[in-house]
Amino acid sequence: MGVINSLHFVRCRVPQSNARARTSALSSARSLRDLLGLALFACTTFLISCSGVAGNPASSQSPPTGGGSGQLSLSPASIDFGGVAVGSSSSQTITLTNSGTSSVTISQADLTGTDFSVNSILLTLAAGQTTTFDVTFAPATSGSASGSLSLISDAANSPTTLALAGNGVAPIAHEVDLFWDPSSSPGVAGYNVYRAIQSSGPYMKLNPVLLGTTTYTDATVMSGTTYFYVATAEDGNGVESTFSNEAVAVVPLP
Repeated sequence: MGVINSLHFVRCRVPQSNARARTSALSSARSLRDLLGLALFACTTFLISCSGVAGNPASSQSPPTGGGSGQLSLSPASIDFGGVAVGSSSSQTITLTNSGTSSVTISQADLTGTDFSVNSILLTLAAGQTTTFDVTFAPATSGSASGSLSLISDAANSPTTLALAGNGVAPIAHEVDLFWDPSSSPGVAGYNVYRAIQSSGPYMKLNPVLLGTTTYTDATVMSGTTYFYVATAEDGNGVESTFSNEAVAVVPLP
């Protein structure tokens, strides 16, 4: 099947109808033996502002103070997730250590902040034992959010508290522009563009009909997401070439 000779550039931008931000990126051309590859690129965003209200934190009971000889510590002692697109999520791993001389039983985990969640950590840690757990921030609205996780136990320093913070960023639709040289082989009827949300696929074909030009604009990307693109050439009998090498589009927040 025919070969795409070279890709000149890829551009990521906010659609013209949304004047709040513009993104752009250029990449150098690369050649392939079977099919021209799409070049790696990243995008940058300028003059973005977001506003919103933080989620209302849930109330929690005042925990009792432990009296044992166990000693719990959290690393890190606080988490700031930074900007996370509304509708998506970000997780961080916390290390929990019992540095005392006796075992510690965690009987309760009080979490405040409706945008935060944690996996189960009701357990017993022997003296010197360490474990890990994940905390996730999934903002439902734009704006700052805060909360805390308090571990109630029979440790001497109960409750053990983890401060939480994050910022929900309203997603903005971006566009990714792909541009390549036409195949020099005879019999090429058009081209196809495929996209994935992880490297090496699985890929989904974006164009419903065969592309008659050597450009394509993907107008369905969202801020804060990374996309992976490949392309193929197709002849008049519907025979496609192999995939090109992969282009990585890092769409910024917001």
